[in-house]
Amino acid sequence: MTARAIVALDEAGTLDVPQAGDTYYCPTDLDIDGTLTVNDINVLKDIFTTDIETVADQDYVLWYDAPYAGKVTMVRTESVSGTCTLTGKVNTTALGGTANSVSSSAQEQSHTTSNTFSKGDKVLYTISSNSSCLNLAAAFYLTRTA
Repeated sequence: MTARAIVALDEAGTLDVPQAGDTYYCPTDLDIDGTLTVNDINVLKDIFTTDIETVADQDYVLWYDAPYAGKVTMVRTESVSGTCTLTGKVNTTALGGTANSVSSSAQEQSHTTSNTFSKGDKVLYTISSNSSCLNLAAAFYLTRTA
């Protein structure tokens, strides 16, 4: 199961809570009643979460065809029991930095290199070194760049 949330940040990088009468950038080519402009929001963040009940050593795809360009900035993982290694990837390239060592203790790994994806790319992760890992939860933090 995958869930998605979009968070709007203002120019100072703080959460922008929508108020009556505000106008916002629409993340598609749709212009609702002519009130939305491209420059109303400077950054969009996405968080993709995924849960796997019984983990296996294999690839798991978040997106087969990314709808926009962006960066994977962090991956957070945790399991109920057991361990494994989770390696985030764009197409066949592993994200720069350290892979997540999944266990019952939550772990976050930041990614600042080899972390960009283009519209149409595949975003996925590979599970390896699985040792009876159960109920893996992973969150991929993304910054939209186009």
